[in-house]
Amino acid sequence: MHFLSHYYVDRNNYNPLFVSGALLPDIAPHFTRTYNSKIRNREWNLDEPEASVHRGVLRHYELDAVFHSSLVFKESCSYASICLEQAGLNREKYRFWFLGHIVTEVLLDRQLILLEPDLVKEYYDVLSSVDINKLDAYLNFISPEEEKSKILTNFIKFLDVRFLRYLEQMDGAAEGIVRTVLRAIGVSFTDEDKKRLIAALHNIENDMRYRSKNLLDL
Repeated sequence: MHFLSHYYVDRNNYNPLFVSGALLPDIAPHFTRTYNSKIRNREWNLDEPEASVHRGVLRHYELDAVFHSSLVFKESCSYASICLEQAGLNREKYRFWFLGHIVTEVLLDRQLILLEPDLVKEYYDVLSSVDINKLDAYLNFISPEEEKSKILTNFIKFLDVRFLRYLEQMDGAAEGIVRTVLRAIGVSFTDEDKKRLIAALHNIENDMRYRSKNLLDL
């Protein structure tokens, strides 16, 4: 799941530290490695405020496991791959098993924004209310100082840039996907392939309008 979908599913649980914990795996470099080695198979007895952050981290992985194994997600990724290929993108170069996954998650977030325009502001307002010192206290349990510093820097940058607002425009969604692909698998889109990607996204979105509710029925 992408950033906004994680928040949307649990938005009635208004706890900024919980929300920040659910965000951490998506902004912290190699966080899944930390999760697998230090968190996943260990019982934690934390007091507040650290416990709230920890619950958000656990919830992130719980939701991802259910979401990624659901039939509707697999069908959405398959449909996305078909549209990407029909638009003229190279399946091997852009690793459709990965690209279809990212496209589905980004367009799901975009659908939420289109349906609820105030959702992005609400999300960033919640995160902006987080006491950095309390987040820092949790990270002391799981990360060495250098890694902790990078995570906190990424958290502050995430708040400052507020890139989710750019998903309102399809060009912005495409740019986010292009950057994610470059960062994750080291593949750059050509200008022509960016145009093909945008064309594919419009077709995929026509389907996403009907699938989004089922995708978030977790």
